[in-house]
Amino acid sequence: MSSQEPIHVLSTLKTVTDSKRAQYAERGASIEIVSEKTFFGSFCTMTLGDLETVFATIMDNAFEAVGVAGRILIEGSKTEHALEILVRDNGTGVPPEVLSKLLRERITFGKPNGNGIGLTHAKEVLERAGGSIQIESSVGQGTT
Repeated sequence: MSSQEPIHVLSTLKTVTDSKRAQYAERGASIEIVSEKTFFGSFCTMTLGDLETVFATIMDNAFEAVGVAGRILIEGSKTEHALEILVRDNGTGVPPEVLSKLLRERITFGKPNGNGIGLTHAKEVLERAGGSIQIESSVGQGTT
């Protein structure tokens, strides 16, 4: 088992964002970290691999939803005890009947080869580290 040392959130977020930008470059979609200063001095205690997997899973879902020329924005807000990271896309959105099941069941939506494991795994990893994940979506308007 890997050790859980403080991981710098911004550097990990930038590494994964750069990797996903390159991976999905041919699609023409953009991804941007908005206001990096929000993330300055933010650390979390989990394995680097787990944090990278969580970020990658969420970004993969966003890229798959936006299609060509879509846009993904990553922003953060900080309180004294928590960092909230928002990943917003202007993709197709998720219908309410699917949205209510996304983090409770291994369900996939809109991906021909999806298996429904990604988001439930991300939720489990975040909860083990004392965090959480929420999804808000409107059909035709995108997902956060």
